[in-house]
Amino acid sequence: MRKYIFLSILMALGIACGRDMKTAEATETSEIEPIHTHNDIAFSSPHKTSAHSTMRANIPANRKMIWTANMRFEVEDVDKATTSISKMVQNKGGFISNMQMENSDYQITNQLQIRIRNENLIPLVESLKGEAKKIDEVDINSRDVTEEYVDLEGRLKTKREARERYIQILRNKTGDVKDIIEAENAIRKITEEIEAKEGRLRYLKDRVEFSTLSISIYKTVETESIEPKKDTYGDKLEASFLKGWSILLGLGLVIVYIWPLLLIASILLIWKRKWVRKAFKGKG
Repeated sequence: MRKYIFLSILMALGIACGRDMKTAEATETSEIEPIHTHNDIAFSSPHKTSAHSTMRANIPANRKMIWTANMRFEVEDVDKATTSISKMVQNKGGFISNMQMENSDYQITNQLQIRIRNENLIPLVESLKGEAKKIDEVDINSRDVTEEYVDLEGRLKTKREARERYIQILRNKTGDVKDIIEAENAIRKITEEIEAKEGRLRYLKDRVEFSTLSISIYKTVETESIEPKKDTYGDKLEASFLKGWSILLGLGLVIVYIWPLLLIASILLIWKRKWVRKAFKGKG
């Protein structure tokens, strides 16, 4: 009988725990605000900038968005266009963080990376269109980092509070020497983690505050096509004469190079003739 009573109590406790866990999960779910992401919102057409403005206006103000854009267009003069772009960027509170110019036989290209405040990104893109002879690409993207941003802030708050508790232990010195050493090690470890997360948070704040715009401007270099010249009979005759003369000069150089061998061969030939004559006279 006692055995059945004990089993009944365990079953009742299990059911109660299960209900508590479901209630806790429901409470946590209700406390978390739904996150509406706008990851990789892209507009590749040169004429969809207004659509980007509309989508951006619909994003809640509390969202943390990283905006990036790419532009590629042809210009009349790369140097003049670069100067004009620099003035536009400066007037809108941005700056050029990187620039790379390349020249080839058929094209002059300049790659620019620009950091600009989010609210000035679209006005700058619209202004840059005026410098274009032909627009090849306008690509604008966004990435929602609200979840990571909020998570970092929460973790930083928790770790700062934990560090403060360890600092209080050291100030009061209420524990043993072992506890004090453990508190010092914990403070050092937590401080390193806090600095790493603060660095990541600063990076996100910079990316959220300033958009990154990559621009590629180019000018096509026109090259004149030169038709190959057809050789006439006189040209061929002249070329043959020069080639024969070069062969003759080459033979002369060969003869000069092997003159010792020719001298020895001549001496042997003369000696052989004299020997043959003496032998012939001796037989007669």
